[in-house]
Order: sequence, then C-alpha cells, then structure tokens
Amino acid sequence: MHQGSIWLWNRPVYDPGAGGHLRIELRALPAGPTIVDMLANAALAIGLARLMQSQIRTLLPAIPFTYCTANFYRAAQKGLNADIFWPSLKQTQPEYFPVSDIVARLLPHLPEQLASMGFIETDFNHVLAVIAERLDTRQTGAQWQLKKLAELRSSMHKRDALVSLFTHRMIVTDISLGALMEISDAMIPTATIECGGSQDVESNLMAVDGLIKYLTYEDVLSNEHTDMSLEFLQNSMRLELLESSDIAYGDHSQMECGATRLPDIENHNFGYVDSGDRLGFIAGILSENLKVSDPNGNEAIEDYFEVREGVLFPKRRLKFFMVKANPEIARKDCLLHLPLAD
Repeated sequence: MHQGSIWLWNRPVYDPGAGGHLRIELRALPAGPTIVDMLANAALAIGLARLMQSQIRTLLPAIPFTYCTANFYRAAQKGLNADIFWPSLKQTQPEYFPVSDIVARLLPHLPEQLASMGFIETDFNHVLAVIAERLDTRQTGAQWQLKKLAELRSSMHKRDALVSLFTHRMIVTDISLGALMEISDAMIPTATIECGGSQDVESNLMAVDGLIKYLTYEDVLSNEHTDMSLEFLQNSMRLELLESSDIAYGDHSQMECGATRLPDIENHNFGYVDSGDRLGFIAGILSENLKVSDPNGNEAIEDYFEVREGVLFPKRRLKFFMVKANPEIARKDCLLHLPLAD
C-alpha cells in the first residue's frame, strides 16, 4: 500500500490462521529464476524496507505516487539500465538517478538492517553477494533468462543433446503417436524417450542409465557430454495392419486371409533389408491386409512392398526400426516403422 492506494503487484491477504493476521505479499519476489535469486530478491526488499522505515514519513511527500508508477515501468523495461526518480531530504523535486547507483549506495547498509531484525548473518551474506554480483556484471535474473531464451531459439541441437543421453538414434516424425510430450521447440527442448517394454530388463537398464546421466551431468543441453553421433530417422512411415485383416508369426503361412511374419524378423530391427529378403507371407491381396502412409498421407504400400507367390518382400532397400514382436501390439499399433533408406 502507498498513501492509501493498493498497488496491484503487492497483494494484501488476510489469513485467519493462528488468531488471524494481515500480510502483504510482494509478488515480484518469486520471479527467480533460481531459489538463490528469490532469496536474494527477498533479502534486498526486506533490507531496503527496514532501512527506509525511519525516513519514510519524510520521504513519501517528496515522491508522489505518479513518480512511483513511472519508476515501476522504467525498472521493468530497462532493469539495471533504468534511470528512476529518487527522493532526498535536500531536493525541491525528485531527481533522476541510475537505479544501479541507488542500489550500490544502499546495499552496504543492509546487513546491519537484516541483523537487527533477527536474521542470521551466515544466511543473508551470501544472498546479498548475489545482488552485488548483479551490479558488477550488469545482469539480473530477468536478463539471464532472456539471454538463455535467445540461445535456445537459435540452437535446436539442445533437444538432440537431451536425446543422446539415452540413445544414438532419434526419430523425427509428424505422426501423432499419443506420447505424453510431442511438442518441442527451441525455447523448451522436449523429448519423449521410449526405452522399450515395461517388463524388458534391458529397457529398464537403458532408462536408468539415461536418467542417471540426466540427473548428474552439469549441462544436459550440451553435446559435449557424449561422443555418440546421433542418427536421425526422418519422416518415418508405419507398416500397419488393416482392421479387416489379422497377423500371425511363423515360418510358413498360417492365415487363410491375413499376414504371417517370419519369427526372426526382429533381427532386422535398425538394420537394412533388400528386395531379396523374405519378410513373411500374405494370404490374399497385399493392399487388403497391410498399409503404409507416406509423409503426405498417401497410401504407399505397393511402393515399398510386394508379394511374390504369396511371400512378402521389400520392393526397395529399406531400414526397419521399432519392429514389433508381439502380435497384440502389432494389431493395435503397427508392425514396424521405416524411413527411406539412403
């Protein structure tokens, strides 16, 4: 509150707890970006309030509320580079001063003020040092965040660094797979990591290893932490079973109408297949059992696969990945993914 007016960024709150009390929340304090920065903001605000307390009745008439409003917007827009109106006991009207000079002049008095309020010196000295460092470097928490935002926007490889904690392959696709997080941009690098089946011991080990790296590396957005070259699988397509068809696994055709895949097809996972490699068997017409949609959404099964005397072959050199060995998953999801081979 200032001269009877409520400044919206300071919120008065009545709390009925412990007999009831009124407090004023200074809502700028949690701005961060880190907990240490928040504590530094609080120490600065509380120390300054205590320092100015003895002079407040004399200084308030020297700085009308309109000047306070102007100060607020100047500081918000320019940070430490702002010039703001500041009162003194000798002036006839408010004068402009660099906000950095004002803080530098008042900062040495804050330890005494905080100590007089019962704060412990070892608690507030290191956070006041954060304020001093801001003055030296001319960088506030807000400026740091804007700088990092610009860096992330200019370098999409940050997301790739996250992925390389878990694997050396990355699928880039426009297909909506129903994952928890499918949107990633430079500002907030996001990656969905699928390490394998829930009961697969090797998948669990891969997930744990990646999480340990994520939690222990100093900078997970830097490619310096890995010597693995990240392989990109672009515009992957899905080989899917039509609803009217069914699938089985075996070394000969097991369906009167449907698809039978060879039981060892998983051996081709993340490997290449050529036009002479048998993949399984098709009972009936290929396009009535399986489908492949190209990146434009067009049906393309016959561009990539063909049937010769009931045997399924790739029509060109292809690379398979995420080959499904479980027929139930193959029915509900897809049989495999394939990008165009080089």
